[in-house]
Amino acid sequence: MPNFAGKIRSGVPKAFKIIVYAAIILVLAAAFAASFNLKLGRFRGYSVATGSMIPKIPAGSYIIIEDADFDNLKEGDIVTFYTDVNLDGKKEIVTHYFAGYTEIGGITYFRTRSEVSKYLDSWYVKKEDLIGKLVFTVPAVGKITLFLTHPIGAATIAVDLIIVVAMFLLLDRFEEKENAVAA
Repeated sequence: MPNFAGKIRSGVPKAFKIIVYAAIILVLAAAFAASFNLKLGRFRGYSVATGSMIPKIPAGSYIIIEDADFDNLKEGDIVTFYTDVNLDGKKEIVTHYFAGYTEIGGITYFRTRSEVSKYLDSWYVKKEDLIGKLVFTVPAVGKITLFLTHPIGAATIAVDLIIVVAMFLLLDRFEEKENAVAA
């Protein structure tokens, strides 16, 4: 009598492995793309870590930014740029409302403000620090990329991958022993 149950059972792990491996590759590709803020044509994506633009852009959103012309910004545009937020010499990426231009010593800067404040931000942003304008927002997706690019998230994914691969290896050995006993 043919062993149909064994054939079905042995086919499921292979299909499951393919699905799991594809999911792992997709997660790793997304993490790689998010961690380097890869630029595709005129567009690039960023994860929003703070709530300075709530409710317009919730913390944990993923935003798509398009290249923008410094001289053609309009009040109310949502722009992404580099600035030294903490005055520690390190520039960070910020997304706030464009509030207008100002000139100091013959250099034109732009000013910004957050959603949660009616006051202008303390920084003056130079032309070369403009990244672009907001095109659209994907709520909550940024939480995933923030997690994947954080050391704890990366370590969690690495441990999970090791566990999944170990499970597949053990499953294969178990299946080989089972087939050897059945033969």
